[in-house]
Amino acid sequence: MNRRDTTPTAERTAPSWTAAGSEAPRRCALPPQSKSVVVLLLAFLSSIGFAATPVPTVADRATFERQVTPFLQQHCVKCHGPEKQKSDVRLDNLPPDFVNNPAAGVWAEVRNKLNLGEMPPKDEARPDSAALAAVTRWVAGEQRAVQRLAVSTGGRVLLRRLSHAEYANTVRDLLDVDFVPGEGPEDLLPPDGRLEGFDKVSKALLLDPSLMDQYFRVAEVVANRAIQVRPPSVPSRVARYEFEDTRTEGPIRYIAEGRAASFTDTAMVLLEGGARTFGRLRHAHSGTQIPARGEYLVRVRAGADPGARGTPVFMEIDRGPERIGKARVDAPLTAPQVYEFRVTCDPKVNGEFQVMFLNGTPVNDNNGDSIHMNTHIMKLGREQQFAQAELLKARGRAEGMYAEFQRGRPNVRTFDTAPLPRLLLDYIEVEGPLQGPWPPKSMSTVFFEGREPEKLGPDYARRIFERLLPRAFRRPVTADEVNVIVGLVADQLKRGEPFEEAVKAGLVATLCSPSFLYLFEPVGTGPQTADRRPQTGARAPGAGQKSEVSGLRSITDYELAARLSYFLWSTLPDEELAAAARAGRLRDATALMAQVSRMLAHPKAEAFVSGFGGQWLKVHEFDSFQPDQQIYPAYYDNDFAGVGELMNREPLEFFREVLRRDESALAFLSADWAMLNEKLAAFYGIAGVKGADFQRVKLQSRAHWLAQLRREAGPQPVLGPWHQIGPFEGETFDAAVATEFPPERGVDLAAKYPGRNTTTLNWLKREDMEDGRPWFPFGHSRSAFYLHRVITSPTARELTLSFGVNDSLKVWLNGAPLLAANLRPRVTSDDQVVRVSLRAGENHLLLKVINNFGIGGFYFRAGLIPPNVLAALAAPESAWTPEQQHAVDAFYLDTVPGARRGGLVAMAGFHKWGSDGNRTKPVHRGKYVLEVLFNDPPAPPPPNAGEVQANPRGQNRSVRERLAGHRERESCRNCHAGLDPYGLALENFNAIGQWRTRQDGEKPVEQWSNPPPIEPDGALPNGRQFANFLEYKAALASQSDRFLKGLAEKLFVYALGRTVEPTDAATIDQLVEVTKSGGHSLRTLVTAIVRTEAFQTK
Repeated sequence: MNRRDTTPTAERTAPSWTAAGSEAPRRCALPPQSKSVVVLLLAFLSSIGFAATPVPTVADRATFERQVTPFLQQHCVKCHGPEKQKSDVRLDNLPPDFVNNPAAGVWAEVRNKLNLGEMPPKDEARPDSAALAAVTRWVAGEQRAVQRLAVSTGGRVLLRRLSHAEYANTVRDLLDVDFVPGEGPEDLLPPDGRLEGFDKVSKALLLDPSLMDQYFRVAEVVANRAIQVRPPSVPSRVARYEFEDTRTEGPIRYIAEGRAASFTDTAMVLLEGGARTFGRLRHAHSGTQIPARGEYLVRVRAGADPGARGTPVFMEIDRGPERIGKARVDAPLTAPQVYEFRVTCDPKVNGEFQVMFLNGTPVNDNNGDSIHMNTHIMKLGREQQFAQAELLKARGRAEGMYAEFQRGRPNVRTFDTAPLPRLLLDYIEVEGPLQGPWPPKSMSTVFFEGREPEKLGPDYARRIFERLLPRAFRRPVTADEVNVIVGLVADQLKRGEPFEEAVKAGLVATLCSPSFLYLFEPVGTGPQTADRRPQTGARAPGAGQKSEVSGLRSITDYELAARLSYFLWSTLPDEELAAAARAGRLRDATALMAQVSRMLAHPKAEAFVSGFGGQWLKVHEFDSFQPDQQIYPAYYDNDFAGVGELMNREPLEFFREVLRRDESALAFLSADWAMLNEKLAAFYGIAGVKGADFQRVKLQSRAHWLAQLRREAGPQPVLGPWHQIGPFEGETFDAAVATEFPPERGVDLAAKYPGRNTTTLNWLKREDMEDGRPWFPFGHSRSAFYLHRVITSPTARELTLSFGVNDSLKVWLNGAPLLAANLRPRVTSDDQVVRVSLRAGENHLLLKVINNFGIGGFYFRAGLIPPNVLAALAAPESAWTPEQQHAVDAFYLDTVPGARRGGLVAMAGFHKWGSDGNRTKPVHRGKYVLEVLFNDPPAPPPPNAGEVQANPRGQNRSVRERLAGHRERESCRNCHAGLDPYGLALENFNAIGQWRTRQDGEKPVEQWSNPPPIEPDGALPNGRQFANFLEYKAALASQSDRFLKGLAEKLFVYALGRTVEPTDAATIDQLVEVTKSGGHSLRTLVTAIVRTEAFQTK
């Protein structure tokens, strides 16, 4: 697995090729005058087509005259008119000009003051809320109109620079070159600008000539990587360290002398802590751990024994401050397996390779005496008083306080290590730096006729660039263009440079050419050799319509091939597409659609998934805030290691599946399937998914669940009250887990047992503990508590039981073991779900809750059908009242994890985006829904609008309740009315996307006393009401035309690299209709855009 380079872009430099394992190349001696010419030419090109677009001063004059002017006259002119101008502001003659200052600034201030309730003053009559909302909406609308027009291109596709992703993909495919992660063009160039959410819009991709030096340096990096005349100076090697050698390694022998480690002939076995390599893992070439920056394979052969607690064993591999990876070790001690990680390593990072046992058992007690002794021994060593140090060590060993650097006495509670979990470590090996084949493929791509000495001259250079330039420039080239590059090569040869170095100079010049850096489609006919005849028969929406933008021309086949390739692949056309362009076949509609289908099925279409899908869905923003580990420990649980990255992948996997299987794009609104792997499914509580690969998972349908529910709808079991007894103390936590205390041998509610300090333990009746919420009644460390209840069932039947615990739990039903859950990080609703068989009559349920330290807690819920649901099931669904419908839906959502998934708004990555790591932010979630699903972002809030505040001390108000307080101001209410319902409907999902029915977040769950229930009901601005998440998704799905319009607009922007103009309205409407007629298919929309006049004209 790869580690991202976190070095700030501004601090990155071209990689050191000696450090990267290659020879140090000479810097390409590109003549200075040619650099200046390119810079000046780029500056000229950057200005082409970007003349200021005429901007009208007001877009909606009718509303201004009908509503805004009367409002100002009635409520504002008294203080801001001809007779009085408070704050030097006059509004009676304020022109509706949002382009020029100072009027535009005054309008912005007017909107802010109105939204904040500061105008009119409090001692004046309050305006009608509808009138106030109309004015603020008009101002916001005018501001948005100016912003759109500011980035308008007048309906033309302008020249634009390649984005960094496109640049990297293009050089990869042009030269067959790849890069070590962190050293490629995307890592070395400054960040791209974005408009409309994408990095493909021309007006965000200008190239300041001052940045050209960075492009020269990146071009040199590419050229040096592509043309390598000698093998890497650092060969790939495998270094291995056998962990049993720890016994003889002086500096780390203390590990072997401690109680936590034991040894076989071939391995080390740990009870806790970790294993070190102490620099013994050295590369044969250099004698260092990491001889050069590059990719390495790190392998650890390991096995494990979970011990009596039965908890899976986890290990983590680190190198100094860097985490290499984490693994769950399921291989047994007798048959260890190899766990492998792929990682980028840099020799500049110091630190040895280590393997840590993440969930071992402490076998030593820290104490002041041992710490003091070790400190004194180290002081004697620094003073070179070695004899005194050795005497003190001997005394420490005799007193059980010293085993080399062991800082503690043996833990008397772990004298018996038999039940403890173990981690066996055989060896660790590091292979690298990983090298591709030699010579690299890029050499045969550039020097396609070989490198025989007799060929190496200007004529061969001409053939190289006659072959390379048409692909680099994505069109036929002129003799003059070839002559310029070949002239540079010839000049280098005359200076005595080797042929390969001279070709590098030509390659650098090619990569710095505007024809390479820009997607350039001249407006006029120009001297280009490409055929410019209009295409026929290739357009669907827009075909036959007169363009509202004057002076358009049909683009050439080469330009169309480039547009298509950068739309779907974010790279240059491949040979098949280029051949179709050369032959003029792209003018034929059938041939063009065949190319689209081929390209969407090609592996390079992954760039469309990550490029359009990733940016449309804002996946790159999902990790803006990291969840608080104290509040959301499940996110960091060893069982779910890496789940955050899986959350980020889920929407892209979903997008890929919709595209690959030609699914309806409406699946983003609501779907009966999800893309999950085993770990993410387990995080969601969905059983039956196996494997690390994402796969399509059919979610349990409501109809199937309802049919099953009807079969169970007879008389329900009755749950008796809980009875509790404890604490029963163990010497250690593991001992408390393993010890069979009296209640396990038989429950007698009248029995009494001796407790600590001469106390007596009795069974206590706990009628206060309500099912379905966490309880924290256990306050003794390393102790076991028992809970018992009777479940009386009128018949033999099955029942679902759900549990949660914040340390360990054992469950028995009628004396038979039912469940063991160990070392859970926090009490989580429905963390462990089991289906049990009840016998007719009494069933005895016994829980053993083992608390390690602090406050222990548990959660329990039985899947009993509530009375109101039972009443509904007695009638056909068609006869249900709305209340019964809502009750059944709520029960479905609460008991079936799959019911909560399906569609974008059910994905945890989105919910993580709509949170701040501490709590949910429904306003942000609503903004995401409006912007991403409907391309209808809300107006920005006024300055100092404020955030929803945390609960004051002693209060337990939900986010909904606090947001209602925020909306008390009338001006705030107007803005939030169209936004909040979209986010509040999602409050059942917490900050990490897990389902909840009560408020959490802001503080650990055990600190919530009686958390308020979640109320997800509401009504959308169109009047559509919903009572729960199912109805909310249905309300979103009912706006399918709005969604398709927003999706079409987004994809249109991505495809053409320009904003949507008012003149595009008819085209967008036709795209929606064509998509609907094609089953709402995403592929249908893609092909429809390719066939538009907008896509095929300049």
